[in-house]
Amino acid sequence: MREQTIDTTVCPPLKAEYLDIIDVSKLLKVEQKTVYNWVSAGKIPYLKANGRLLFLREEIDEMLRKQTTE
Repeated sequence: MREQTIDTTVCPPLKAEYLDIIDVSKLLKVEQKTVYNWVSAGKIPYLKANGRLLFLREEIDEMLRKQTTE
């Protein structure tokens, strides 16, 4: 009988992917103005860095999943 080994290495979390307004509008298939309106209304989570709006890819993907289930 052969001895089995199990890999117990813990991988660090993946680096977060950030999207800009253009990427988000393309992914969600809406105009850039619509994304700006959602930001103003608090309907979409965002970060602001150096005057630019950035969006976490993970959060945008979650929005897409919610849209398809509704």
